[in-house]
Amino acid sequence: MAVRAMDAIPTDPEATAIRARIDAIVERFVAEGKAPGLVVKVLRGGRTLYEKAVGERDLASHAPMHLDTRFALASMSKPFTSVATMQLVDEGKIKLEDPVATILPQLAKMTVHGGDGSPAGGRITFHQLLTHSSGLSYGAIKVPGSGNVVSDIYFDAAILYHRVVRGKPAASSETLEEMVDRLAEMPLAYEPGTSWEYSIASDVLARVVEVVSGERFDRYLASHLFAPLGMNGTGYFCSDRDKLATNYDRDERGQLIDNGMIERYAEEPTFFAGGGELVTTAGDYARFNQMLLDGGMFESMRVLSRHSVALMIRNYLSDLQRAEFAKVVGTGMANYGFGYGFAVAVEPDPSAGVAKGDYFWNGGGGTVNWVDPENGVVGAIMKHVRFDMDLTIAHDIRKAIGLERQ
Repeated sequence: MAVRAMDAIPTDPEATAIRARIDAIVERFVAEGKAPGLVVKVLRGGRTLYEKAVGERDLASHAPMHLDTRFALASMSKPFTSVATMQLVDEGKIKLEDPVATILPQLAKMTVHGGDGSPAGGRITFHQLLTHSSGLSYGAIKVPGSGNVVSDIYFDAAILYHRVVRGKPAASSETLEEMVDRLAEMPLAYEPGTSWEYSIASDVLARVVEVVSGERFDRYLASHLFAPLGMNGTGYFCSDRDKLATNYDRDERGQLIDNGMIERYAEEPTFFAGGGELVTTAGDYARFNQMLLDGGMFESMRVLSRHSVALMIRNYLSDLQRAEFAKVVGTGMANYGFGYGFAVAVEPDPSAGVAKGDYFWNGGGGTVNWVDPENGVVGAIMKHVRFDMDLTIAHDIRKAIGLERQ
């Protein structure tokens, strides 16, 4: 395959100095035991500024990381689903303010938990699904004492198949169609549009894409997104176990233990979630981010309209919703809002190297990414420690790049 413009690494003194700074950050992160290994890819101006694989992808065998090692994306899959949904908008097949019940009529009769029993599901719009303000909850994990009653109801009903969190319980949905049918019998957590809660919404949107396009969701993504971008290492499974990074948890002593999760990605599933489940490489995700940075273009191919990209990367949350967002995601998100699948920086945060308008979404498997439109930078940091939300490495790398501008 011919070398693409983005694969040509600049050798000027500034770029060389940046790479040396990032090298030190990456090597220190692994040496301090914060992750067994990393793969990092950074593009600036559409060209590779930095790429490196460090450490081990599997501690037991001491197998090394490679640039093409694939990682479980978990929620970093959600932006793919947002793009697929916006492609339907571009084609005039759905409108953002239309009720999702126009496509999935079984959801129209959903009622709010503890409400007056009147149907609220018919008021859920595609916009609300994209922003997680629809009233849906998640049900991917049950935390004792959390008080998230509706999420616990979803969990107990095994609505969602989520390999990242709990594998595939025997009672859970086998397909997206079954998931939506079962979800229709569940309550909403709040009146659509009035609050914010991380939710099963992206999985519902995946079913919307299936119904509207007539294609199974994995096949739709493969033909309409991954193939055009040359994302050859991205999919719902990888039969070559040697290409997958083992995923780890930390035990009560802080020691890394193989959680067995990645073994579930070695075989093709039947449930092609929109909110998780994919594996990818750092290089593939950087391509996806670059397409968004370029306003929906990849090289000479248009993947998404510039207008749709602009809609995706703006904040839609009210102050009240932003407070809920920060409460759920973490206090470090206080200067962020939320768009269509991305956290969007509403105020800059120089201490973390964050400019206004930056956007990102990370994954529970340990992966991190960001897009900095102001400075033309995109990055993907592939880690493999589950629920490791330590973002210091991303902040350090972003600041290392920004030193040249100070």
